[in-house]
Amino acid sequence: MDNFDEKPFGALLGALKKNQHKFLNDRLKKVDLTAMQAVFLIKIHVQDCCSQKDLADYFYVNKGTVAKYLRDLEDKGFVTRERVPENRRQYKLKCTEKAIDIMATFKEINEEWEQKVGLNELGPDFVEKFRKLTVNSVKLNEEELWSSRVV
Repeated sequence: MDNFDEKPFGALLGALKKNQHKFLNDRLKKVDLTAMQAVFLIKIHVQDCCSQKDLADYFYVNKGTVAKYLRDLEDKGFVTRERVPENRRQYKLKCTEKAIDIMATFKEINEEWEQKVGLNELGPDFVEKFRKLTVNSVKLNEEELWSSRVV
């Protein structure tokens, strides 16, 4: 195993995320989903009128990546697309009953991972601090992007 004592914080975050996805992907194979597909389904389910652009913006991925995942989810019967009457180029995404039935399984698998790695021991203060760090990171990149365009 790597020596994590000397790795920078960003590398630790990357390793945590990579290993979470590996764990979730392994467990979700039995229901023919990946971790990213599962989180897409949750977002589609909780956001009324969710679009492909909404998913790209929310998960910080490009629209091509979203389109690939959505095609696969649609082919597997997890998602339906319906054209938005006001904008014929846009689709409203909906979860099927098959997708809704699997969400509890995904939640259980994710909670198992969180418990096994000890995230449940961190408490709300850590989560709030981490949330603030994430927001600061997003804002910094948005400011940098904006300032580089204004030059």
